[in-house]
Amino acid sequence: MRDADVLNVGSTSLIGRLIRRFTGGKYNHTAMMLRLHAGRYAYLKNIRRVELPKAWIGRWCVVEADWRVQVKLWDDYVQRNANLALGSYGPFIEAQRLDIIDEALNEVGGGYSFRLLLRHGIDKLMGTNLKNGMDPDDKICSKLVGMSYGKAGYYKWNDKSAHEANPTDMWIEQQKPGWDVYWRKDIA
Repeated sequence: MRDADVLNVGSTSLIGRLIRRFTGGKYNHTAMMLRLHAGRYAYLKNIRRVELPKAWIGRWCVVEADWRVQVKLWDDYVQRNANLALGSYGPFIEAQRLDIIDEALNEVGGGYSFRLLLRHGIDKLMGTNLKNGMDPDDKICSKLVGMSYGKAGYYKWNDKSAHEANPTDMWIEQQKPGWDVYWRKDIA
């Protein structure tokens, strides 16, 4: 695992099944991996006002937009989610990975946009493009990952912008050259 690797999650929750049904994909959620070092811990505590256990320092965590933008401990996360795959974009240098994680951490503590999630569903059903008129601060899982990757110059996911992409688009993108994919049995 490396900082900014994309975590693809296929949950069995009702909303997870609905998202997979709408997108036609295997995964309904995306997140990113990060190693929580002391500097990131201090930033989250002192600037973002997010309290995490000190014992998490030095451990792998997940940053995601799931009801709100938050950081979770990888060990706990992997126990709750059986259907996981990890995508790692090889051409990134370490500085780009740091930019991606810094961008995502700037959002921690922020809200989750159910309006944007609903607009994605309406767009899929009606063939409209309502989601592009949303507030840039509105976050759902795929937008958090996509916008964070944009800081490193990676703007398109299956030929869609971060505003348009969903977890299926992100998974399709990870099948392209430059990406390495690891399955749950290889990462847990």
